[in-house]
Amino acid sequence: MAFGDCLLENKFIDSLNFKDICKILNTNDFITFNLETTVSGLEGKKRNKAFNFKTDYDNLYALKNSINCPIICNIANNHIFDYGEECFIDTIENLNKSNIYYTGYSSNLDIEQGITCVNINNIKIAFIGAYNGDNVSVNNIGLTPIKNIYDKVIYAKKIADLVILHLHWGEELSLCQSPRQVNIAHKLVDLGADIIIGHHPHVIQAIEEYKGSLIIYSLGNFQIITSDIDDKYSHIIQVFVDKSRKINYKLIPVIIKNTIPNVLKKINDEHNNYKKIVSLNKYYLENCTWINFYCEVVENFFSDSFSAWRLRKLKKEKNLYLKFIRWCITKKVITMFFVYLFNKMFRIKEKNYEKIS
Repeated sequence: MAFGDCLLENKFIDSLNFKDICKILNTNDFITFNLETTVSGLEGKKRNKAFNFKTDYDNLYALKNSINCPIICNIANNHIFDYGEECFIDTIENLNKSNIYYTGYSSNLDIEQGITCVNINNIKIAFIGAYNGDNVSVNNIGLTPIKNIYDKVIYAKKIADLVILHLHWGEELSLCQSPRQVNIAHKLVDLGADIIIGHHPHVIQAIEEYKGSLIIYSLGNFQIITSDIDDKYSHIIQVFVDKSRKINYKLIPVIIKNTIPNVLKKINDEHNNYKKIVSLNKYYLENCTWINFYCEVVENFFSDSFSAWRLRKLKKEKNLYLKFIRWCITKKVITMFFVYLFNKMFRIKEKNYEKIS
């Protein structure tokens, strides 16, 4: 079983929903998720960014204490260094102390580093986490970049029965994965990946069955701050692998209210909104073009970016205006500006949404 981005906040651990969620989680052989936070009681060195996440060790311990199966979390993401390397190292120590497995961290650049193997029901499963970002500690030693994952997958296939990847990638708040992501995912499956679990967009994206393997482009949020209409809808995925290695799955719809995940049990407006997003995911998988990708993401890119800049201003970040000007003249922002104009002229995103309504 897998779920998406999780902060492990106090109010989630202390909520009644936590107990209900644990009942579902405990019906599985293992659970895996993206740990979107540091876990440390140290002050650390807070990085200059809009959102910095940190939770207490007690919450990690409470999770482990409530789950009766192995837990494997991905730490290769853009928040694990929110409070510097001291808190990052403390997070690793706290995970070890809690007997929670983790993936995505490499102490050196050897191929076997960053591969976490867990024996579950006499099946050896290799977990590999990777991050499509740039804050990977010192000299690229720390988090595993996606560009370095290919040889690891080949090696993992030789030593394990099942290979599961966590990829922190994609554009935030985009319901559409990029054609480049599809190409990367297919190549990783060709090399030996059995299940690919994506996260970072904070919304759910398509699920693809490719050559007998399962590609989840984004599992969306689980227990985290939500601000957009789409990012409060998510799902938990249960994956079933039979003796012949055939993979099947079941989705459990979730809605996040005040950062707390709630299982969507009733067929109501909220459930219909969730189904509409799933339909859009399927449409974008079948029509995965660069035009659709950019037109889907562009409005959220600017609104999300400007919100982040406003938060950084409230934090009185040094040299903020100079950083903002530099950001405005980057290749990505200039490209997005012209995409925004193109989308307004030809209504690409609006027409895509009309096709599934």
